[in-house]
Amino acid sequence: MSTDPSASAESAVEAAAADGRVLLDAALLKGWRKARGLSQEALAELCFHRQLCVSIASIKRAETGKAVLYRTARHLAEVYDVALEQLLPAAAASATAGAGTVIQARPAPADDPARWVILLHLELAAPPDRALAGHIATAVLQFGGRLEVHGGARQCAVFGLPQAYRSDAERALRCALELARHVAPLGGRSIALRLVRWQPDQGMEQAPVPAAAAAPAGVAQLPVHVTDNLLPQLDGKFVFAARDEHLPGWRRCMAAGDGDALPALIGRYAETRQFKALAETTLESQAGHIVYLRAMAGVGKSRLAQEFAEIARQDGIACHTCEVLDAGADDWRAPLAQLAKSLLGCDMTDAGIDAAITRLKLPADLRLFYRALCGATLAPDDAALHAAMSHGVREEGMAQALKLLVLRVALAQPLLIALEDLHWGEPNLFDALARLLEETREVPVLWVLTSRVDDDPLETALRPQLYDVALTVFDLGPMSPREAAALADQFELDAAFRRQCVERAQGNPLFLTQLLASPEHLLPDSLKHLIQARLDGLAPEQARALRMAAVFGNRFDLALLREALGDAGYEPQAGGRNSLLRPSGKGAYAFVHDLVMQCIYDAIDPAQLRRLHLAAAEVFRTRDAALCAQHLYHAHDPGALDIMLAAIRLRLEQHDYAGALELASQCNRADATTLASFPLALLRGQAAAGLGKMAEARQYYRHAMTLAGRPEERIEAVIGLATALNVLEELEEEERLLDETIPLAMSTGAEAALGRLLYLKGNIYFPRGNFGECRRYHEDAARYAQASDMAETQARALSGVGDSYYAQGRMRQAHQMFSECLAMCERHRYVHIEASNRSALGSTRIYLGEPAAAIDDAIGSALLAHKVGNRRAETFARMTAGWALVDAGRLAEAEEQVGTGLELARSIGSARFDTFLQESAARIAWLRGDQFGAERRILNAVADLEKHRLQNFIGPWLMGTLALFTHDAATRKLALLKGAAYLTRDCLAHNAYRFYLTAAEVALQDGDLVSAGFYADQLAACASEPCAWVDHHVALIRAQLQERAAPETLRTLAADGQRFGFSHTAPSLRARLLLAA
Repeated sequence: MSTDPSASAESAVEAAAADGRVLLDAALLKGWRKARGLSQEALAELCFHRQLCVSIASIKRAETGKAVLYRTARHLAEVYDVALEQLLPAAAASATAGAGTVIQARPAPADDPARWVILLHLELAAPPDRALAGHIATAVLQFGGRLEVHGGARQCAVFGLPQAYRSDAERALRCALELARHVAPLGGRSIALRLVRWQPDQGMEQAPVPAAAAAPAGVAQLPVHVTDNLLPQLDGKFVFAARDEHLPGWRRCMAAGDGDALPALIGRYAETRQFKALAETTLESQAGHIVYLRAMAGVGKSRLAQEFAEIARQDGIACHTCEVLDAGADDWRAPLAQLAKSLLGCDMTDAGIDAAITRLKLPADLRLFYRALCGATLAPDDAALHAAMSHGVREEGMAQALKLLVLRVALAQPLLIALEDLHWGEPNLFDALARLLEETREVPVLWVLTSRVDDDPLETALRPQLYDVALTVFDLGPMSPREAAALADQFELDAAFRRQCVERAQGNPLFLTQLLASPEHLLPDSLKHLIQARLDGLAPEQARALRMAAVFGNRFDLALLREALGDAGYEPQAGGRNSLLRPSGKGAYAFVHDLVMQCIYDAIDPAQLRRLHLAAAEVFRTRDAALCAQHLYHAHDPGALDIMLAAIRLRLEQHDYAGALELASQCNRADATTLASFPLALLRGQAAAGLGKMAEARQYYRHAMTLAGRPEERIEAVIGLATALNVLEELEEEERLLDETIPLAMSTGAEAALGRLLYLKGNIYFPRGNFGECRRYHEDAARYAQASDMAETQARALSGVGDSYYAQGRMRQAHQMFSECLAMCERHRYVHIEASNRSALGSTRIYLGEPAAAIDDAIGSALLAHKVGNRRAETFARMTAGWALVDAGRLAEAEEQVGTGLELARSIGSARFDTFLQESAARIAWLRGDQFGAERRILNAVADLEKHRLQNFIGPWLMGTLALFTHDAATRKLALLKGAAYLTRDCLAHNAYRFYLTAAEVALQDGDLVSAGFYADQLAACASEPCAWVDHHVALIRAQLQERAAPETLRTLAADGQRFGFSHTAPSLRARLLLAA
């Protein structure tokens, strides 16, 4: 037998966790928590910040001696920084043995046998036959009870076992009323309900009420009596007779009342039983689950979801509801915005949202996204940052904000989140929802999703993304005839008419209730006819209002409906079973079912329908251009396109490119003639470009060019198309288009457009190495932009001029141009342009000997680019930061920047940045003494250089580095020859700087003083203006060539290298310098 304590502990853990749960030492856990001065809430908060899923409920279970999930035990061990075995009761006892004090685990409390239940007593004149016994058992089961005593004249059912719910009394009484109607003709005597303490097999066969309560023979319905202690739970929902002195402590129930509470759920017994089990499992496991309700319209998805929420509330689960609307929502994210508002639980003001973020201890850096999600107005700086973000960054920020909100609230209290009518949703919603479901699976969130069978997204959009997430699907069928009859019995109508309605409704609860609400009409089976008959029975002003409301959609604001009607005093009829409307939030109403709305809408005369849509369009004209245009399209109004174009332009200004594309598609669907609209084609191109879909943008812009009728239109289409072609690197076609269009812009005096065209033309020359032409075009673009007051184009042109100066090694001029560009960006809040140019300013500062400012600019640019989602700009910024940090000898920081830059470069497929960053990585290895690793890395970089033809971009720089790092003399000689040959091409000036320096460094290592002097002279000749980098390194090389340089001169050079941030640019030269000094 093994005596290894660790082995014993491991086996104990395995045995304890065999069913996924483990019992922990409750007293030990509580003692450790208190010793750290933590409350249960504070411990859960600590776990949340350490990304451990341990809720308050789980902590309470563990500290009261109840089994918890193995995952919870593991996370508790991690937060206490102990081995899991130490949390087991046996391990805790052995660990403390001999220490003087042994903490004894408190045993888990036994389940309290005292339970309060509702007993339903049914007294018959004689034992029931088989048919009556079956009917009694079915009725009890249908209302959620269980039959405990049966077979004799006295029957007894119990409600509230094995778990009690607040609705037990109501369901029991409704069951009693149903039995009272059916049992009386068959020899029933009385029915009674009692609230009692549960004692199995005791008191259930006693006479429930005095003999005075028994019904005489021949009555149509048995009397139902209820004890006084049940009345508080039933008050307002049922009608009771006055007190009878012959029956003290009892009240007779006369009928169901008209209270505001939900009507009792009829049927769905299997679904509610399963849901109760799921709710209990969620509480016990502290993990999420998805319940999916799917059915045809009108079958009762929403009512069952409400019942689920009621069950969950009784278990202490907080409930939140949101819904997908078929019309009137701003965008696809509206249901998620509803959820966020509900979870935050605050006023939708800046102060209210900020207070909720603080109260829930949500990350402050997500404040912008919470305000945007809730529709709050953003501060100017936040609005500029939000506008500058790429589409992907905005979406990711929204997703992270909502995920953390759900996690934070769920860890404090288990949640039920109901999202209704998914069939109205869009693909973007399904993607966001699937991600949210996946990321909240480890916290106690019970999701209840509802959808129609038609357009159901489960199989096509959700399940493929939820392949390993717990999911329970309820495919709801129509009500059974017995259940439908029970529902119909709630209406005090003629029994023959109720049976007729049950037959015609064919199990659809909506059809049935609406049929039963119109007993005076002999209606056909069609719901459309039924609704029309209901409208005909209303006052003319109410019928007209319902038709106007149907034009608005399933849900509408009362104020807008009043404005469309021209009746400020209109009040809808929205109460009781006869109403077609129901309240839906403050100042809003909804149809009782969207099928009702659709039936009303379809029955409207076409001429009247056009008039109603025109009235709705006027309501939205100054509120929502998109909705206004949609109504105008329905009214066949020729002004619809202009209004929709204005709505699309507004979406583009708000950087809602996906929304703009969707509105454009709506135009084409509503009116095929809009396919010939130039403005619409142009706007579609701009929206696609904003989403980064350049191939689609190219297609839309080309279509716009074919539709252009005026020179101004053609110029606008060419500008968009040229931009897309530049990104797609189709430079020849771009140049041809620009060469054709620039003369056209000049002839028409379109100065603003000419500035943009010249800027695009200048961009073509930069990758070709023609920096003079690049600068000339950009300078012309800046002048035209300034003359036409186009600040954004001017800022971009200044950046292009700066690039051309940098490429020629004129670092001071480049610094000035980039500074002017950034100043304009700050004045006009061009965050997206600033993100691309602040690191360019830093690159000039490297050569001007301003290391601290260079590093700050580069890292600041990287952070800004990351915020707005410009990965290309972030890659360049990380690369620039890497140069400056390597030159300054700050290798650990340089390694972090270079590593991040490499990941980014490879994610966007940028070969030129990847190769550049590999050189920095090789130099870091070399400076750390890993010469073989450095040589291997630089050889890989050289291979990529030749593979991607990057010789003009970084060829000489890499060849100089290879010559410095290699151990092979032949490789060194060939590298120097290739580098010198590359310099005869149109290369960026920093290639000459770096190549001549490393070539001189190699020559000095080889003792070739003549070559070293030659390279120093070449380096000095590169600078057309004073440059600290060039001046310092020329002086450094020449000092090495002097046999007896003055020590003071050498010390000054060493100090200058440190001050300028050049201490590790040429480390072998610096080492020789320090040795000589």
